[in-house]
Amino acid sequence: MKFSRGSAYLLLCVITLALFLLFLRQSGHSYPSRLLLSGSYIARNEDLERVNIFVHPEKYPILNNLIVLPKTHQSELLQKNRQLYQHDKWVETFPGLLLHSAFETEKYQQKFRKNVRILALGHPYALNISEILCSFKNNETTWNESYVTYFSFRQNSKETLIPYTFVCSYHIEDKPVQVSLQKGNFKNITHWLTIHHKEKSEQKREISVCTPPFYNNFNDTRLLAEFLAFYDAAGVSSFTFYDYDISRDVRSYFDLLNQEGMNITIIPWNIPTSMASSVWNYGQLASIQHCLYRNSERTKFVLLVAVDEFLVPRQHFSLVELMSELSSKSKRKIGSYVFRQSFFCLEAVKMNSFSLYTSDRIDKIWPPKIKSNVMVRPETVIEGGIYYVRKHVKGWKSAKVPWQLALVHHYKSCPKQNHTKVTQ
Repeated sequence: MKFSRGSAYLLLCVITLALFLLFLRQSGHSYPSRLLLSGSYIARNEDLERVNIFVHPEKYPILNNLIVLPKTHQSELLQKNRQLYQHDKWVETFPGLLLHSAFETEKYQQKFRKNVRILALGHPYALNISEILCSFKNNETTWNESYVTYFSFRQNSKETLIPYTFVCSYHIEDKPVQVSLQKGNFKNITHWLTIHHKEKSEQKREISVCTPPFYNNFNDTRLLAEFLAFYDAAGVSSFTFYDYDISRDVRSYFDLLNQEGMNITIIPWNIPTSMASSVWNYGQLASIQHCLYRNSERTKFVLLVAVDEFLVPRQHFSLVELMSELSSKSKRKIGSYVFRQSFFCLEAVKMNSFSLYTSDRIDKIWPPKIKSNVMVRPETVIEGGIYYVRKHVKGWKSAKVPWQLALVHHYKSCPKQNHTKVTQ
């Protein structure tokens, strides 16, 4: 069964409310009547038929065969993002070091100087950091800066390739447009990074979501539909996905939703195949830093989750309301909020059914920083992490959110675990 652009979008609208109400049931909510008009599509579109879907969802049954998309040779959305980020790609500049992208920042700023953060992957035993210099280029000249600092992000001791952020400083009057790292003379530089200069948005987005890189020809459009429908209804404004290896069907699905107004960005993530297994989860920590850098000053909060992880507010009707209350009640400067996880077991899901239909979960609610997810103010972070922020800008702290306020439902296989049916 093939879906046109309109029917694929219509189906996403249908499941948005159904899945959100299902989550509310799992988290102990009643169903207030105003939820029947929840979802950003209603605010964006006056079409009465779409409003009718939300008011009378029983008229539009959810189809079992959720997404079967026509194959396309090329994704329009991916091509668009490649044009926007055509200078951002993994390139080995010299043995032991790959560079990806560069972002201007005001953090670590000295008087009359600005900084650029360079996202990199490196072999820690092959690099001699003391030999590395920053090189800048503007429209008139090229020059070296000797002062370089860096942060490394190791997730596992067995990694032989780890993410780095190098910080290069320049005088505010120099106004460089490109930057690179090099050993020796800058005449030998073969790859320059275009600097993404910070642009403050007049109106920040409320919440953006970033996920780890997709790999192994990712093709689970059913899970993606659940993920996007839920978070759209929960108030998320934009989504960023990292494409190491996704299928044509998934790219087509992204295209359809993007054309209908959903804010989706795909970042090409071309880590060399020979190196991909040497870095944790296809460079997940590097993608986290990239997500935080590019969303700084664009969005108030960034939520870092995988596509099988759903942050469920238990006492609020949306994540926007939850974060608004957490922010207003805090007396400290909170740069990140840590949410605990609970595993929901896919063994209880019937064939061709949505994973969110299961209410079987493991009794254990995991401790923060062990199995947890984080909601971040991106401009307050120096070192991002998978389960928590590793380092904040001076003066900013992390806060642990009680699971009674919000809990991450992680839908996964857990055949050897004792699990119980959720009743509240």
